[in-house]
Amino acid sequence: FFDPSAMDSSTRVRIVGLRSDEGKRLNGLVGVVQEPAGDSERCTVKVNGELHKIRESNLESVEDAFRTAKTAAEDLIKTGCYDAALSAVEETLVLGGDDWDRRERLKFMFMRVQCLLKLGRKTEAQAQLRDCDKLMPTSNHLRDGISHLAAALRSFASALEDITSQKSKL
Repeated sequence: FFDPSAMDSSTRVRIVGLRSDEGKRLNGLVGVVQEPAGDSERCTVKVNGELHKIRESNLESVEDAFRTAKTAAEDLIKTGCYDAALSAVEETLVLGGDDWDRRERLKFMFMRVQCLLKLGRKTEAQAQLRDCDKLMPTSNHLRDGISHLAAALRSFASALEDITSQKSKL
């Protein structure tokens, strides 16, 4: 569990549970602790370039939230709940930030493609595949394998579109 007393001036946190009109717009956003609470109840947190004083009880560890979202995404895909899985995958990608392993980020980007295709959102899936390509290592062998996977996913999307079209004609 998250121990607010362990926060230092570089801890990544997500803001949760604010109820005021101004506070509600911060809920769910990720920031970096600039100044731990110390003797006061509030930490100074930098969010999108702005400093905010937030109670420790309204902060959660990004690391904990990331692990929870990651597990949920994997479990929801296994059960075929693609709408919910897509939300969990997108949350995982946001919470992961730029610090996580490129292979892990690619895995979740491909999971997002899978969800988008299952939901019939072909254009978004293709855009995500282009983003995946930008993160790909330069190894020709690996790049070729991923290109084949991308082609298979595009083919799947096309077939899904055809089936959907035929169903609507019936």
